[in-house]
Amino acid sequence: MAREASRAQQGHFPTQDRIVQAISRLIKPENNAVVLDAGCGTGAALSSLRQHWGDDQAVTMMGIESDLSRAQAAAQSFDTSVWAPIEDCRLIGGGVDLLWFNPPYDRVRGAGRTEILLFSIVRDWVRAGGHIVMIVPDYVVGDHREGLARAFSKVFKLVGAWRYPDPEYNDYNQTVVIGTRLDTPLDYPDVHWADDTIDWPVLPLDAATPVVTVSPEPGRHDLPHFYREKIGVEVMRQVIETSPLHHAQLREAAARAFSWGRPLLPLRPGHIALALAGGLCDELIEQDGVRFLPKGTLVRGEAVKREKKLDGEGRHTSTIERHRTHYEVHVRCLREDGRIEHYTTAEAPAPVVAAVVEEEDDDAE
Repeated sequence: MAREASRAQQGHFPTQDRIVQAISRLIKPENNAVVLDAGCGTGAALSSLRQHWGDDQAVTMMGIESDLSRAQAAAQSFDTSVWAPIEDCRLIGGGVDLLWFNPPYDRVRGAGRTEILLFSIVRDWVRAGGHIVMIVPDYVVGDHREGLARAFSKVFKLVGAWRYPDPEYNDYNQTVVIGTRLDTPLDYPDVHWADDTIDWPVLPLDAATPVVTVSPEPGRHDLPHFYREKIGVEVMRQVIETSPLHHAQLREAAARAFSWGRPLLPLRPGHIALALAGGLCDELIEQDGVRFLPKGTLVRGEAVKREKKLDGEGRHTSTIERHRTHYEVHVRCLREDGRIEHYTTAEAPAPVVAAVVEEEDDDAE
């Protein structure tokens, strides 16, 4: 099943409005800043964020969502909305000024936590000096074995970390982490801030002093552009269902397979060999009371012809190799008695032929 359909079945859990309101007080936006929600759902979080900031803030809101219906809903309130999984998106141009990252909470068999896998992609979408708001469970960010805290600290400077207030914390064990993108990644970051998340301060619900100011990237002329690099099954199904050729495609798919008739002219041995090699005769054949089962293959090969280069006195000076591409026909025939006969057009290795080549005299004029 495609990732788009799988995530739609998992359900969507938007950030609670009072949590968004509390986070909005920690962030001071400036005009022309670009905010991206990776996994935006219907766009409720950023729409609520814009409402709490006030309509007088000219902030560009962008979103990425893997479910089509939710992406269409987000497009009504966002400046730009891309229908695609995060893994299939690519960024052109500079990064965003603020990334809202509330990823799905899951574990991929053999690959690790979904939060970490997606973070390794979206972190590069934030410009140097930009900010991230990451909403993840405490058992993920606080588990050093999973590596989310280390991955975060390598590219972001920690600004603050809070846990949800009750009753949300009792229900979801959620935390909010805000960071600023570093100019240069760190090799050995300090991750002690992720220890004992139960002792983190509680996200303030009342008026709070902003901890970051989201400013537009200096000198930016064009907005970042996201596009879908890969096409999944859901996209192809959507295009086919809305295509005017839909019924013609169904008729073509439901049509009977082409039936091979009698050729106009008698087949030569070469034609029969190609038909065998192409698999047209890979079925039980009975002739004169004898049954056999053929299996043919056509293999592209390369013939190498070697020639020894000798000087005028017959001494070996070098070897010349001539390569020639050809196709080898292989046919195996299983007889009723269990014998397997093998027929092939493969050539035996070419012998090394000595060629007398007189070398030019370097002193000759």
